[in-house]
Amino acid sequence: MVVLLLVAVLALLAYRTALQRLHGALLEALGPRASVEAVDLGLTRLEIRGLRVRGETEGRGRWPAADELRAERVTLATTAPLRGAVRVYLMVDAYPAARADLAM
Repeated sequence: MVVLLLVAVLALLAYRTALQRLHGALLEALGPRASVEAVDLGLTRLEIRGLRVRGETEGRGRWPAADELRAERVTLATTAPLRGAVRVYLMVDAYPAARADLAM
């Protein structure tokens, strides 16, 4: 019983460490103007919540809007990860204001 508890605690610590490393690597890949509220890692999906990349405000590459990218939720999901035929799906939920702009 103690061994199972120890294995469960170690698995939880490994999962939390993996999430922290993934969060840091994601921010590093997106650049210094990026922010992410939360990252959730499942067996067949990765969900990023509160993704924002602020627009460049100065210089030649100045962005005309406050944000280059903003999404409420970004989900990368796979199907059948252990069967060999893997399909990857990307789903993006924009903020309500952005949805209204896209619908026009």
